[in-house]
Amino acid sequence: MGLTVVMHMPGVGRAALVQILSKHFDVKQPYSTALMKYYIQGSGEAFDLNKMGPIPNEWQGWIAKQTGGKVGKHSLNPYNAKPFIPDLKNSLGHFDVVITANQGSSVKTYKIQKDSYKFGFKPHDTHHTGQHGFELPFMSDSEAKNLEGLLPTGKYKNPGGFREKFELKKVNGKWTLYIPQQVLASIGKPFPVYGEFKR
Repeated sequence: MGLTVVMHMPGVGRAALVQILSKHFDVKQPYSTALMKYYIQGSGEAFDLNKMGPIPNEWQGWIAKQTGGKVGKHSLNPYNAKPFIPDLKNSLGHFDVVITANQGSSVKTYKIQKDSYKFGFKPHDTHHTGQHGFELPFMSDSEAKNLEGLLPTGKYKNPGGFREKFELKKVNGKWTLYIPQQVLASIGKPFPVYGEFKR
């Protein structure tokens, strides 16, 4: 079944496709997959990251290092994280963390906040920097060829001022699936995301 058909399926059907793709193409990004599926289902209600289990240790370590553990609100950008954490970037993108102290303890509470999981655009985007790409780091060349055969061939107008289409490209040696902003904006509903950990 091609993705052209899937675009017209009810939310649950489109979410099922996300699950199928993640299983067959070995995405290995559980949070990215879960949030995309939730977006497509379209409830718009807040998503609690802790329902998936404890916040990953790798995320905790990077957040603690970036904030220095200082009490207050911090705006974080994992796009250039070192080490790079694909699941964090692809699920949360830019997000905030509010750190509070716990009386009588050196342990602090880190509250993750994202006002809206959505797929926006950049006005006057002459260099196409606002395209939405999803890394598929474990995809083989043969799997990429199979996926490429499922992609719609139509072109869409990005509100940033350029035309785009579904594309599968190698970026820094990893396969990346580009999905038009117009498609992403039309198949789901934005929602807030939150979660917390202590350390």
